[in-house]
Amino acid sequence: AGQAGQAPAVQGGNPGQKAYKLTGPKPFPDRLRWAAEVAAGMAALHGAPGAPLLHRDLKPSNVFLDGSGHARVGDFGLSRRLLASAHAELTGETGTYLYMAPEVMRHEVYDGKADVWSWGVLLIESLTLAAPYAHTFLTPVQVAVAVADEQLSPDIPTSIP
Repeated sequence: AGQAGQAPAVQGGNPGQKAYKLTGPKPFPDRLRWAAEVAAGMAALHGAPGAPLLHRDLKPSNVFLDGSGHARVGDFGLSRRLLASAHAELTGETGTYLYMAPEVMRHEVYDGKADVWSWGVLLIESLTLAAPYAHTFLTPVQVAVAVADEQLSPDIPTSIP
């Protein structure tokens, strides 16, 4: 699990084969396993020696399958170490609006919980096979504003076991 979130883990697989964007719906147990593997990867990043590493752009297109069919977190272009001196830097919008945590949208200081929010949105999307907030017909920016104002949160259908 320690390597689950490390970028080199992606090299053993096919970076073009994105876990959540494969052709056709994949079996529910696979999607659930991938979500758990992403969570383990994020836990490894957040527990990194020295200082936690925040991904800051967790979304389906940044989750890949390795050669064994396991989900791996990739694309660390926006990631940052959570150093005590860096807290002030972690206040602006960073990431993708539909997966961005409310505190990030409000330009508040944030930590690993922002990645957990993004994972939750990703989880709902993977379980429902629907884009987050698709039922609202809002633009990504409108969604972000509504989430920041705590007027909107991801919808979990009652049909999800």
